Amino acid sequence: MTKIHGAEHACSVIFSKAFDFIIPSYQRPYAWTTEEAGELFDDLLGAMEEQQITDPSDVDPYFLGNIVLIKEEGKPHSQVVDGQQRLTTLIILFSAIVDVLSGDQSKAFEKYINEPGDIAEDREPKPRLILRERDNAFFHKHIQTPGGISQLTEESSVKFRDVELRIWENASEFLGRLQAMDMDSVFSFAKFIVNHCYLVAVSTSNMNSAYRVFSVLNDRGLDLLPSDVLKADVIGKVGVAKRDHYTEKWEDAEEQLGRTAFGELFGHIRMIYKKAKAKKTTLEEFREYVLSREGRPEDLVDDVICPLADAYRVVANAQYESSKNAEKVNDTLGWLDRIDNRDWIPPAILYLKKHDGDTDLLSSFFDRLERLAALMLVCRWTINQRIERYSRIVEWIEGDRDIGDTAS
Repeated sequence: MTKIHGAEHACSVIFSKAFDFIIPSYQRPYAWTTEEAGELFDDLLGAMEEQQITDPSDVDPYFLGNIVLIKEEGKPHSQVVDGQQRLTTLIILFSAIVDVLSGDQSKAFEKYINEPGDIAEDREPKPRLILRERDNAFFHKHIQTPGGISQLTEESSVKFRDVELRIWENASEFLGRLQAMDMDSVFSFAKFIVNHCYLVAVSTSNMNSAYRVFSVLNDRGLDLLPSDVLKADVIGKVGVAKRDHYTEKWEDAEEQLGRTAFGELFGHIRMIYKKAKAKKTTLEEFREYVLSREGRPEDLVDDVICPLADAYRVVANAQYESSKNAEKVNDTLGWLDRIDNRDWIPPAILYLKKHDGDTDLLSSFFDRLERLAALMLVCRWTINQRIERYSRIVEWIEGDRDIGDTAS
């Protein structure tokens, strides 16, 4: 039986030789905005000020949450299954602290960003945290390299993609807040974080066991979307040789749609498969109605998620491209977008996926769909009535029935 270990550690231990954190390529991108990063900063500063530290031995620990790791006992190598948002944000905060402080005070916190190495113990200098391959070079250059964070915040954000923009925004947020404090307060704040702020590290050497822990924690309200857990479910079952390829396909689809819309996509896919109103969470019903029907995870990504993500991008943004009927289709999609609900999207993206090359069919179908959606709006159909009708249309699309039958 695979053992699961759980223990609380101060940040001084979390960011030490005890752990070498690596974000696997199948993980979701770094996504915390200044809202989450600012809230973390406020919580930490508030916890320190609330306790009015006089005697360090009297300070109560402040818990930052859980991290889930694939890690063998006694070895530092740690694949992060859950917790990269907190770990990455804390490294950005340490980088800002090092930049704001000076002299010995600044140097004292460099070791929480990078392992300094020890020739007596045969430890090489290296970063404490390695992000996904596509994000790591940027992170290392601007956050883990001395002076990089101040240079980063002086650059224009226009050229940055999503992950880089999040890093830039949070670095700027932290630097601005720390620079507004006096240096003694910054130093006390930094000491409070490393000595009195704790993370609970849950580790197991088995990938499947780690995913189970990950899913349980997410289901109980951590800051992950259903698509993040489903990514672990799906990509975790892809063979090692193909895992990076399918991770990249998944993340390309997410990046093109945007994180919020990509999360919504899984609710629409659930509707296509279940053809009924949701009674449980998207996560539960996607597993029950979609994952249980699709055998190979590669087929699910290739034949379902990616094509429907492409269709959703076109439908949601009215971006259909063709030498014929494109303007007419996009005008109709624009009118559909004005409807006060999104229940029409599952049949729309399914039909576009199946008939992308037939502009006459698409134009006719979307005309009919827009008239139906408008009728439902004017007549004030209930959500149950709308779902029942759209479910029938999904069945019709799957059965390749004649377009004239949609009115029946």
